[in-house]
Amino acid sequence: MRTDLPNLNDLLTFGFKECGYWTIQKIPTFRLNENSISNVLYAFATEEYVGYIGKSEGNLKKRLIKGYESINNLVYKGICQNIENLVDVIILYYNPESVTYMNIAIDIISGLEIPLAKKFKSQWNNQGYGMIDRVVDDIKQQIGI
Repeated sequence: MRTDLPNLNDLLTFGFKECGYWTIQKIPTFRLNENSISNVLYAFATEEYVGYIGKSEGNLKKRLIKGYESINNLVYKGICQNIENLVDVIILYYNPESVTYMNIAIDIISGLEIPLAKKFKSQWNNQGYGMIDRVVDDIKQQIGI
């Protein structure tokens, strides 16, 4: 695993807050410290890297209940592999301040989702820091660019 990737601490420094973790009981299961978190950006991260950044589009608990196996298999596999290797997968959230422009409410959460996936090089996102970017970055690191 690359050691130069943004990780859990980078998300915390940015302003994300820990709110739970993933575990496995036959299938990946989450535990949240608070059930009323809504309309936020959320992330799954380890001490080594950021796995995923997404938007809850409502209550975070309800979003997590939908699961990832059929929605995004890369996220599902990432969660399972880490937990099976005894690596903690932490759940975090970020609630940016609302912004208004000329009396129009701006959807900051949607506007930040992909740029934050790029900034934090999320390993399981298909957009933002997607598949090709991850492959190219690994090649660049291996050849010293």
